[in-house]
Amino acid sequence: MGASFSFKTSNVSIKYNYFENPEALYNLKVNKFVTLTNVRTDVNASLNYWGTTDPRDIEKKLYDKSYDEILLDILYRPYLGSKNISDVRNEEINFVNGNEIGGNVNGDVTLYSDKGPFVVVSNIVIGENDTLTIQEGVEIRVMADIGFTVFGR
Repeated sequence: MGASFSFKTSNVSIKYNYFENPEALYNLKVNKFVTLTNVRTDVNASLNYWGTTDPRDIEKKLYDKSYDEILLDILYRPYLGSKNISDVRNEEINFVNGNEIGGNVNGDVTLYSDKGPFVVVSNIVIGENDTLTIQEGVEIRVMADIGFTVFGR
């Protein structure tokens, strides 16, 4: 199933928990109980153990604003690499990891047809100053419930 929380306020912290449910569609979903305007609308869920040390796997188990605009953002970094509270990790995710793509596009990224097919495993975010170029003939397979967010001109 997963865990779902609703908050009447922003700037909430959820820390030092163990979210280990490999059968769940998500491990954490955070709803907005009321409409919040002109305030940060995120939940600090850093310093939790998510049952994995792979940042892509953690992102897949968070159901937040990147999947549904009515939800809050979940900030999960730094996270725990085990149930030991001193095992703090903060690995970065490369946008391209072999044939898997996803996460934030940092800078200028080009997908080449001879490197594919590519599988989109997490939401893609293209910032205002970032560029994602997809060469002609590139095959991209998008998993269920994945979205693209593009900021810029």
